Amino acid sequence: MRIAIDAGHGGVNEKGVYVTSGKRSFIPIDGEYFYEGVNNRIYAKEYAKVLEQYGHEVVFITDPNDYKDVPLSTRVTIANSKNLDLLVSIHSNAAKDFRPRGYEVWTAKNASQKSNHYADAWITQMTKKFPNLKNRGHKKADFTIVKRTKCPAILLEIEFHSNTDAVRLMRTWEYTFQTAVVLAESLK
Repeated sequence: MRIAIDAGHGGVNEKGVYVTSGKRSFIPIDGEYFYEGVNNRIYAKEYAKVLEQYGHEVVFITDPNDYKDVPLSTRVTIANSKNLDLLVSIHSNAAKDFRPRGYEVWTAKNASQKSNHYADAWITQMTKKFPNLKNRGHKKADFTIVKRTKCPAILLEIEFHSNTDAVRLMRTWEYTFQTAVVLAESLK
């Protein structure tokens, strides 16, 4: 399969400034803020390595080595200019308080059967791999990246960056790698 990886949001620029407003932990955790866009880039690189080991071709929608927060319309244009079998947009979730935990996947309200199949397969594999984490399910909304792309598309929320324990988990190489394996296994 030819799979596009979209690392949601922006990173930290050369001046050390996070370029996406919000999208970070409420407080420093273990001495550092958690920036969603930075973490998404780490995950994008690991997902690409694992997917390639499974025999897939990977295309990046956003350069995981670049800090820029590419506009959604540009991300969609890039995705639609490629001949893709699937687009995977990587994110972490947030809530107004510290309590919520868990993972979820999003597709467009009128998503294709393939998009829904990939989303459901990802949820199934996450539940098998992480039975103690909260499964928040397969949800639907017309987010630009999943609605306007021509290929099947899913948006992953891998945990909550508003929860201290979830941030500690997302910062581990093991969770990064294991969620990459989950994605690869869900595409079989």
